[in-house]
Amino acid sequence: GGLAAGESLSTLARSFFYSGARGLLLTHWYVNDIAAARTGAVMLLNMRNGDSSAEALQKAQLGIYRLRGGSHPAFWAPFALMGPGQAPRAVAPQASL
Repeated sequence: GGLAAGESLSTLARSFFYSGARGLLLTHWYVNDIAAARTGAVMLLNMRNGDSSAEALQKAQLGIYRLRGGSHPAFWAPFALMGPGQAPRAVAPQASL
C-alpha cells in the first residue's frame, strides 16, 4: 500500500523496506553521537534478552532520560521505530572462522 495523507517516508527508508527490511530505527533530527551509540547498544542488548524492538527502544530511552543531564529530549526523543515492534526471531550463532 501507499502512504496515507500526511505521512512521509524518506527515499532511503523506503528503499530499505522495498529490500525486505522488517523495521527501521530512524531519527527525527540531528542526534548526539554518544546518545545514539548508547541507545543502539542498549536497544540491541535488550532485544538479545528477548524484548521486542519497541520495548527495547523504550527501555534504552528511559535509561538515557534517567542519566544525569540526559532528560533533555535532544538525547532520548529523536528515535522512532517504523515497522512492527515484534520480538526478535531466534538466530543461530554463526561459527567463527
